[in-house]
Amino acid sequence: MIEYAFPNYKIVQFAKAPLLGHVKTRMQPALSLRASVDLHRILTQHTVDMIARAQACPHELWVDSNLDHLFFRGLVAQSACQLEQQVAGDLGVKMAFAVQSSLSSCKGLILVGSDCPFIDEAYLRKALLSLEAGNEAVIGPANDGGYVLLGLTRYHPSMFKDIDWGTDKVFQQTSHQFEALGIELDILPTLSDIDEPEDLALLKQLPHTNVLSLFAEAVG
Repeated sequence: MIEYAFPNYKIVQFAKAPLLGHVKTRMQPALSLRASVDLHRILTQHTVDMIARAQACPHELWVDSNLDHLFFRGLVAQSACQLEQQVAGDLGVKMAFAVQSSLSSCKGLILVGSDCPFIDEAYLRKALLSLEAGNEAVIGPANDGGYVLLGLTRYHPSMFKDIDWGTDKVFQQTSHQFEALGIELDILPTLSDIDEPEDLALLKQLPHTNVLSLFAEAVG
């Protein structure tokens, strides 16, 4: 039985199925389709492992494909995460459903993707402590104009509406939505997602024993 530091909260991780032409498409042609899938698998595994090490709170892995996919089943077998199915729709619709559903059974949650290997246990703890201190929302901005983490203790439909997902306007538009709701965002340090070919060099900042760092060395 895991003794979580924040048992009344959840970490909600989003992940795509590792299918050719479905993940890390912006990495082409710098990476082949197969190498792009490999990168996605390593990033997703890295995030699952980091959350497991943190033992902060229960972990839900929300996936966009068949729950019986071998990759997802393997992740569950290696960790204490629980698989959940994303709904159809754009990213805003998917996140809104997951947040509303998860908040029905916890005090608050931390929502992350599977693209930022620079989120560590300390970063997660800082976000959870922010919510525990009474902040209704905490956000980790991304260097590309999006965000790598969003923590919430309540849900409102407009939080994820009218956002140009996948653009450099996401953080700014999200901030405006929360301001309109009268919710102050506690802002964490800015981190980087690994989405574009130029981001691969950032992986070399990770310890040389890290699989992502070795991957970056291999692809140049």
